[in-house]
Amino acid sequence: MRQYLILLLSISFAIAEVPEIDKETRARLGIVTEDLAETELAPGVSGFATVLDPAPLVALLRQEKAAAATIGFSQKSLERAENLFNEGKLVPQKTVDAARAQLLADEAARQTIADSITAGYGKLSSSEINADALLAAETILLRISTHASPDVEPVSAIISSKPPVTASGLTRAPVADPVFQNVSWLAVAEGKGLVPGMTVPARLTLPGEPEKGHLLPAAAIVWHLGIPWAFHEEGEGKFERVRVPGERKTEGGQFISLSSEGFPTTGIVTTGAAPLLSTEISTPLEDD
Repeated sequence: MRQYLILLLSISFAIAEVPEIDKETRARLGIVTEDLAETELAPGVSGFATVLDPAPLVALLRQEKAAAATIGFSQKSLERAENLFNEGKLVPQKTVDAARAQLLADEAARQTIADSITAGYGKLSSSEINADALLAAETILLRISTHASPDVEPVSAIISSKPPVTASGLTRAPVADPVFQNVSWLAVAEGKGLVPGMTVPARLTLPGEPEKGHLLPAAAIVWHLGIPWAFHEEGEGKFERVRVPGERKTEGGQFISLSSEGFPTTGIVTTGAAPLLSTEISTPLEDD
């Protein structure tokens, strides 16, 4: 019953007309219209980005650094023992063998840590990661997931935060996403204001020719009953509400494809859309 009433309200509000706006009212409401700018959108797929806790990765990176330093000391110890042995300086063979065995053990310990990084974080282990920057939240560790895995490897990801974050150097995660049970990607990116545990909308950018269209500014979009709308001035002082097609967010607003038939690209209200919506839905429908 509730869904039925919401449907009726949605239909009623959709056919309600905005009363004609005179110049004085237009100025008072601050209504500004613009033609949509042409833009291009690279092929992509929508998903979500989760900010991961960097502490486990940082701990492994620090362990690997310490293991690398230990190998250096073991290498020098072996070289000294070999030199003394070769010079006949009262260094027995067993001392040389012990130094060589220690070097092998230290190399194995470092490889074990490197394997743990690869098993948990994939090829991120071979990239330049600043552990201090991760802990200071100057950079963030991201996992980008989608409902359906794309057929090709993504080039980058755009994170819909404020301000938007572009993550490049994506690497396929070695384990499935725990929520979608699907392939996901990892990246380290700059992300002021994002902290571990946050999940925000994201878009994976795929290789291929960009699609041509127009950019609908975010300020032009108003939400009503969970649906995005925009206002179009079809004549002087005469406005109509039109539904925004698709869910293709991009930096600065919504991408409107050239194939979106019926959506106007001129005379779009970019300032004052919210007051227009209030005016429309507060105006009673006339009886037939």
